[in-house]
Amino acid sequence: MRLSLRLYPISEAGMLYVSQHLREVDRREIAAGSRREPLDAILHSAACSDEGFEARTLAGVPLAVGGVGLISPLRGSPWMLATDDLQRHPLSMMRLSRAWVADIRRRYAQLFNFVHAENAVSIHWLRRLGFEILPAVPHGPAGALFHPFTMEGEARV
Repeated sequence: MRLSLRLYPISEAGMLYVSQHLREVDRREIAAGSRREPLDAILHSAACSDEGFEARTLAGVPLAVGGVGLISPLRGSPWMLATDDLQRHPLSMMRLSRAWVADIRRRYAQLFNFVHAENAVSIHWLRRLGFEILPAVPHGPAGALFHPFTMEGEARV
């Protein structure tokens, strides 16, 4: 299968584009989890990440940005935000996501983060990638419900 997307290192232009075209479900998740504006949330997440990526079409249009934040030396926090146009490339994004998750699992003993309980698209995606979705708990400044999600990694002390 020929991929319709490619992963590149995260860029300021990609972060700006995604923030301006952010899917509504991600916009609501940012508001519930941090009360930041989308661009500020993306810049903050990227600054706290060991590495970041952007998924671009073959024409170079950024459709998603993400990365893995460092919680502790062996605990990583994967994140991703996307535009509505990402839904046009589900097979390519799943293949790229699985490869990326396999790569970061080698470097961390555990992957852990939260997903807004109302973000059914991301919850479905995370399950397909093999993450365990835990019961929702209050999280963020407003105490909105978020599901912790986790996956054991392969790195050891």
